[in-house]
Amino acid sequence: SACEKGGAWAQALALFAAASVRALRPGAVTRNAALSACGRAAAWRGALGLLRAAARLGLEGGPVACNAAVSACEKGGRWRQALVLVRGGEPRRVEPDLITFNAAISACEGAADWERSASLLQHATRQQLLAPSVVTIGAMIGTVGARWELAALLLGQLRGALLEPSASASCGLLTACERGRQWELGLAALRGSEARGAPPGTPERNAATSACGKGHVWEAALGLLDDARRCAAGLDAISYDTALSACDRGAQAEHALRLLREMRQQRMEPGVVTYAAAVSALARGGRPDLAGELLEELRRDRTALDVIGYSAAIRAGAGRATRWQEALSLLAELRLGAATPDAALLGEALGVLEACCRSDEAPEVMADTAGTAQLQLRLLRALEGRG
Repeated sequence: SACEKGGAWAQALALFAAASVRALRPGAVTRNAALSACGRAAAWRGALGLLRAAARLGLEGGPVACNAAVSACEKGGRWRQALVLVRGGEPRRVEPDLITFNAAISACEGAADWERSASLLQHATRQQLLAPSVVTIGAMIGTVGARWELAALLLGQLRGALLEPSASASCGLLTACERGRQWELGLAALRGSEARGAPPGTPERNAATSACGKGHVWEAALGLLDDARRCAAGLDAISYDTALSACDRGAQAEHALRLLREMRQQRMEPGVVTYAAAVSALARGGRPDLAGELLEELRRDRTALDVIGYSAAIRAGAGRATRWQEALSLLAELRLGAATPDAALLGEALGVLEACCRSDEAPEVMADTAGTAQLQLRLLRALEGRG
């Protein structure tokens, strides 16, 4: 029990094995404590091995043991092993209950496998377990990916049973709306929660803001940020990142600059994603001068950008006579940082060379990378033009 509370799963397994060797015949309580230690530490191999060892000693796998083992598989990202346990595979004689099914469905959530989670729910119903709970439906919503219709249907089932969805279930619907490019539904779901007296938390607001950004409605995204300020809801770095991404997609340079300043004033540490979105928003929004200044500031502070940030930086050089030289310099800088340019960045760089009538420099862009077939074709055309 002490090993369980301390998360010392290896010691718990060793004690169980020692008791078995010395013919002390450890009981279900001892086994369950060792399994719980494995569950806390995501030690799924240890949990499965312990179940097998206990089965050889004639210990039946009750719900507590099964729950701990499935929990270990869930936390260890081993959804297949979790499914085997729930469906009565090896080790034999394990007895699942509703908590077990919830944990197994959560394991499917990590794999974004809604079909298997639905199959588990049917299996639980056939075994005449308790009716699916808020936890069950919430875990299922987390598996649907971009299938926003399915997420909305599952949430509707909860409300039809007069159950208030959990925060994770509401966030799951909003995330599905974001991935499915359904910003209007996401916004309606958020407003619905507020109307029912269940104020959405920061993760839900962030998901709705991201959905609006991906739907190219930057005004709605910034409106959500303003709403959060008015109701004193918490804002975190992700809140600003999603709003900045919306500004980037909407080419809103001034709003992006304001958000970056506000973030710094609140002593939040902008990350690579933040700066990449800000540089890109400034470049797209017709302020390449400010994008260039931000890039210089990042260089002075030795802040690294990602590939998206470098693509934005190349775009930011528009209108300058030395634009093509800057593009090649940025590309070289990225490669020195051991990063691999992607097709989008190479396309930006080739576009700069073509616009500046410097196609003779095209081979430099494609150095050390095969690129895509389309980019290779552009390179060949550039070389033909040079000849």
